[in-house]
Amino acid sequence: MTPTNEIKQANGYRLHSAMQFLAPEIAKRIQPRAEKFGFDLNAALDSVLALRSEIPEDAYTAQHLGTEREGQGVLIGEDGLVVTIGYLISEATTVTLASAAGKVSHADVVAYDFETGFGLVRARDPLGVKPLPVGESSALGVGTQAVIGGHGGPRQSMVVQVVSKREFAGYWEYLLDEAIFTAPPHPNWGGTALIDSSGRLTGIGSLYVQDALPGGGNARGNMFVPIDLLKPILPDMLRTGRSARKPKPWLGMFTTEVEGNLVVAGLSNSGPAAKGGVRVGDLIVSVGRHAAPGLGAGRRRLRRAAHHAAPRAPDRGPGAVGQPLRRHEAAAPPLSSSIVAAATVVTSAMDASEAMLARCRSSEKAAQPSSSNTQRKSRACASRSVEATPPLLTMPAKISVSMPARRSTNSRRLM
Repeated sequence: MTPTNEIKQANGYRLHSAMQFLAPEIAKRIQPRAEKFGFDLNAALDSVLALRSEIPEDAYTAQHLGTEREGQGVLIGEDGLVVTIGYLISEATTVTLASAAGKVSHADVVAYDFETGFGLVRARDPLGVKPLPVGESSALGVGTQAVIGGHGGPRQSMVVQVVSKREFAGYWEYLLDEAIFTAPPHPNWGGTALIDSSGRLTGIGSLYVQDALPGGGNARGNMFVPIDLLKPILPDMLRTGRSARKPKPWLGMFTTEVEGNLVVAGLSNSGPAAKGGVRVGDLIVSVGRHAAPGLGAGRRRLRRAAHHAAPRAPDRGPGAVGQPLRRHEAAAPPLSSSIVAAATVVTSAMDASEAMLARCRSSEKAAQPSSSNTQRKSRACASRSVEATPPLLTMPAKISVSMPARRSTNSRRLM
C-alpha cells in the first residue's frame, strides 16, 4: 500500500509539477466512518484494488502517459473482473493488482473503450475480496453525499458531495454527455470507486479538475465516468475487447478553449488534421457551415457531419484477453477523399498568430482544468506538435481552411 503522503503519480504517471503542491494527506474529518453508513463500508472499500501497469517504451501512449502507471481498479465480478479507467491500461503488457490485505495477482487486459474511458482487466488469481455491487449513476443526484473509495480502506478514502452532473469535453477528442463531478478532490483519483449511500458503485475516477462547479470559477474536485455508461457496452467488451457502437470521427487534433476561441493546441503527427494542413495555433471558427460555440458543441456537430464509417478492426482486436492494446492493431485508415466532416479553421499572419499564442500561454493555467501530466504536457497553444491518444478507430476528414477578410491571412482549401 502506498500512503497518500507518498503519492508520486497521478492519472497514471509520475508527478513533476502542479500535483506535488496539493496536500495528499486525506484529513481524518473527511475519512468515511463505518458507523455512519447503512452498508458494510470496509467490505466495499476492500473491493478497490491497487493497479500497476507496464507499457513498452515504443508504445503510442508512452510519451504522454508514461511506461509505468499506477492507480486503482474496482472488483465487480466473482470471476476476477475489474473495472478501471482506461488510460491506466492502454497498451499495457503487464498489469498487477493488489488488495489492501496484501494479496497480489497478475491480470489480463480484457478491454478498453475510448469513448467512455472504461478499461477492464481480469485477475488471474483470487484476491480474497468480494465484488462491489454495481449501482445506478442516474440515481445519484446533485447534492448527494457519496464516498470516493481508494485502495487502502477508510484512510485512503473520503466523503464527498456530488456538486454537478454535466457535459465534459476533453481536448483529446473525448466527450461525455453527462459526467459526475465531486468535491473535495481525492489526491489519487485514477480508477477510484464512487460509492453511493447503498454501498454500490456509481462511477470510476478519471480526472482532477479545477471547475467542479458549473459556471466557471476555481472549484477543485474530481470527474467520474458514470457507471451507467458501462452497462450497455459490457457484453461486447467482454466478447471482443471493444464496444460495438458505430465509430466516431477522429481528427487527431488537441483542441482547447482560450478566451472564447477554439484553439488547436496540438496535433497527432499521423492524424487527418495534420495531414490536411491544420497547424498548432489555428483557431476553429466553424464546423461545416455552423459556428463552433464551444468544445462540446463543436464535437457534436463534427460527429453529426460524419456520414462514412471507418472499417472496423477484427473482433479479436485490441483488448482481447491477454493482448496488449497496441497502436499497430488499431486498423486506422489513411486520409482519403471520403467526406467525414468539414471544419473551418482560421489561420492568421505570423504577428497575429504569435499574439494569440502569447495570450494562450498567459491564460494556460486558467484555461485548462489540468488533471494530469497528459493535460499539463498538452498545454494550450503549445509551440510544438504532440501525439494524441487515438481511439481504436480513426476516420478521414475534409477540412476547409479560411480566414475572415478583416485579418491578414494565407487562405487555403485542403483536400
